[in-house]
Amino acid sequence: MEVVEQAWDEEINGSPMWRFHLKLKNTAKRLSEWSRNSIGNIFDKVNAELIRAVKKEENYWKQKAGIRCVWRTLSNVWYSVNINGGRYGFFKSTRGIKQGDPLSPSLFDTGAELLSRLMDKLVNDGFIPYVVDRKGPIITHSSYADDTVWFSTNDPESLKMMMDNLNIYEQCSR
Repeated sequence: MEVVEQAWDEEINGSPMWRFHLKLKNTAKRLSEWSRNSIGNIFDKVNAELIRAVKKEENYWKQKAGIRCVWRTLSNVWYSVNINGGRYGFFKSTRGIKQGDPLSPSLFDTGAELLSRLMDKLVNDGFIPYVVDRKGPIITHSSYADDTVWFSTNDPESLKMMMDNLNIYEQCSR
């Protein structure tokens, strides 16, 4: 290889062991430079790929742990009955979460966001919204707390689209 020959043929003064040591050192240095110029810094590429893979794996496990945490919270609810200040018996909940659970508002907000996005998407799908003024904003629904008001024209296709989205929401809410 030309790079090795050039490094090895270089004139170096000193004892034979010193010359051998410097020739090896120069050869290693020149091979490293040749490799960096020809291939690029392989360690940068490996490190970037490794970091990307580790981050991807880390995000996967964080997401999986979050789902597992929510599932454990939803599926592990037990009740007991208070009679005259004493608790008697335990029975397992068979559906959903209990009122007052700290997770309830988050789940409600997630559901409300889904419903809101489904209704906003209607406008892009050919839905004819109810409008007060042509220059005003397009409003398909209005929500406050746990109440929602729907706005639509009496166009049968638009009403069907709205009902289809409500059915999708109902299926997701079960």
